[in-house]
Amino acid sequence: MQPRSAPLTRLLLPLVLLPLAACSASGPKDAQVRSQRPFISSETETVGDQVVAVEAGGAVVSGREAEIPIAVRYGLGPRSEFFVQTSPYRMVDRNESEPDGSGWGDSFVGVRHRLRDADMYSPAYGFQLSTKLPSGRPSSGLGSGETDWFGALMAQQTYYGFETTGFYQLGLIGEQFEPDTNIEHTLAIQTRKPTGGPITAFGELAFIMEPEVDREETTLMGGMSIQLDHLTAVDIAIRVGLGDAEDFQVLFGISRALGMLFFPEQETAGAVRN
Repeated sequence: MQPRSAPLTRLLLPLVLLPLAACSASGPKDAQVRSQRPFISSETETVGDQVVAVEAGGAVVSGREAEIPIAVRYGLGPRSEFFVQTSPYRMVDRNESEPDGSGWGDSFVGVRHRLRDADMYSPAYGFQLSTKLPSGRPSSGLGSGETDWFGALMAQQTYYGFETTGFYQLGLIGEQFEPDTNIEHTLAIQTRKPTGGPITAFGELAFIMEPEVDREETTLMGGMSIQLDHLTAVDIAIRVGLGDAEDFQVLFGISRALGMLFFPEQETAGAVRN
């Protein structure tokens, strides 16, 4: 088993490298980064047209797991984005009766589209389609070894200064060693409260249910993000769980809008929305 200091070092590494890499990219001057991490749910806001944003961080789960989640988001249009998320390092150290080890975790690819913007009469609506790819080794407890499919709907509106999103996701979960798939339901509500300065407080209540295996998870997360500049924000949060959820998680990360890396000859058509 690796020393405890090794996972922590690997968790902090992307937080050091990301700002250095981002400094070489010229982001849109009017952009303001808005991160989707560290929520379980997603909101209707998307990355601006042809803008690239990167989110990286670390998670320490009940002292028995640790991972580095990294996401890259690209604006397909003013209301659509494509995203890839993975964990290049994940460590699992549960107990002798379950697989454990370290290495690459599972990966997700997907698209998100906002159907309409919010106004005083109606909230913003959007949907998300994603797939989990089994890039983590099941023998080391790093993944399920199966491909999963997800479809989600979300609605977002601002109430008394609280930017609130309701989220529902239906998942088709592959069963290892079985030809069937299980149904997973995810219900969540997240909210953000800008303070008028660089700090935004946020929270999320989420419930995940997989009836076929009698799995129920309820989690409550709270934290804050700090806007370092118009392109960069850092976040820190704590998540606690009931039922089959992990008891305690510490989450931290950094988000950066990198600008139009693939189309430098064109002017930015959109910006990372705030």
